[in-house]
Amino acid sequence: MIRRSLPTLVLALVFLFLPALVAGMYTTVGGAGETLDTVLFVAGLLAAFAAVIFFALALLMGYRRGKQVVPLGDTYLLFRYFAIGAGFFALSNSVALFRVFGAAGLIFPVMLAAYVAFALSSSARRQDYRVAIVVSSTPEVAFALVSEPRNWPRYLPQVESVEPSDVPLHAGSAVRYRVRAGQTILEVEETVIAFEPGLRFGTGLADPAATGIYELSAGPGGTVIAYSHSGQMPVAQSIITGVFGRKANLGRMIEARQTGMDAIKRLLEAKPAVTV
Repeated sequence: MIRRSLPTLVLALVFLFLPALVAGMYTTVGGAGETLDTVLFVAGLLAAFAAVIFFALALLMGYRRGKQVVPLGDTYLLFRYFAIGAGFFALSNSVALFRVFGAAGLIFPVMLAAYVAFALSSSARRQDYRVAIVVSSTPEVAFALVSEPRNWPRYLPQVESVEPSDVPLHAGSAVRYRVRAGQTILEVEETVIAFEPGLRFGTGLADPAATGIYELSAGPGGTVIAYSHSGQMPVAQSIITGVFGRKANLGRMIEARQTGMDAIKRLLEAKPAVTV
């Protein structure tokens, strides 16, 4: 509750209460021009102060996380704090530019608004990809490997542990696991959204919304395993990283998944050890 209400409280404090109070104080003392300039000065100063607060919150959260195990949502909360801080910083600069250059100073906020609108668009946030491999195995054997969450650490090295799931697994089952992201270990919970033996297996995240589905089909030389990911980069992360950050993040996701698919192929095609 505090996390959600803090940005609203600061926003109300900066844009409603204090500017109105300062404007009321100066209306009876100076002219309209002096009043407007004073209001702009105070608003810009408060916006800068709010930016420092949220930047500090983001840095403090990043520092305190260290090597701790944290929920996945905390990662995006850090982005939110940083994005709010950047927004207040941009507002402070916009006010300063307007006070110095008048109407010409509005070019900066207009360009900034255009950038934010682009960052919020579905096309800028979209993170979809598909990778596929062919393995010398039957669809049933391949399905048994990818549909068992406890197998994930065998072909996804970033996954460190998986909690026991429902037995037997089915659509709607929750899968909880820990994944390493740099020096941080994240706790993640996904829900099984597709469970069709020999055909399809998939899981989905609620926040940020994303799905990943394996599709299996018989083909020349064995079984075709295709993995499709669909999702959107969270709003705050998209604003902070922009289009180049989205492409870099998508590239890392594809590379990690392709590495996992290659590991699946090795596991399914590994020859049993010969004992004498």
